[in-house]
Parts: sequence; structure tokens; C-alpha cells
Amino acid sequence: MAKVAFDVVDLARSLIDIDSTTPNEGRVASCLASWLRARGYRVEEQPVEDDRVNLYVTVEERDPDVVLSTHLDCVPP
Repeated sequence: MAKVAFDVVDLARSLIDIDSTTPNEGRVASCLASWLRARGYRVEEQPVEDDRVNLYVTVEERDPDVVLSTHLDCVPP
């Protein structure tokens, strides 16, 4: 995979602009999955329920292994 520069602020704005309040996080997951695939990452979408998924993202031949675990939804106040 080639190293690709990107603007983290633009990515954050794109994700923040999507309504990801529970249970609408499927749209933000889809956007993030597309963004990652376009940059050469392997993305597996594991259906959970409704339009929601877990994303498993891997990069081939990278050491050390790193695991990031987070959530994509926001809980309204």
C-alpha cells in the first residue's frame, strides 16, 4: 500500500456532517469504509442489526499489529 497524504480535518468534517446518532451510524460506517477502501485498506463489514455494521480494517504486511476499538454513533444529549 502506498503512503497517501490526506487532510485529517477534511476527513473529520466529512464524518461529523453525517447524522450518526443512535441508531443511524450505518451511514458514517459506509462513508468511512469507502474512504478506507479508496486508500488501499482491506475493509470487512460485519452486519449487526438494521443498517449498522462493525468495520474490521486491515493493512497487509505491517508490523507491529495494532488494534483500535471505538464506536461510530453519537448519543444525543
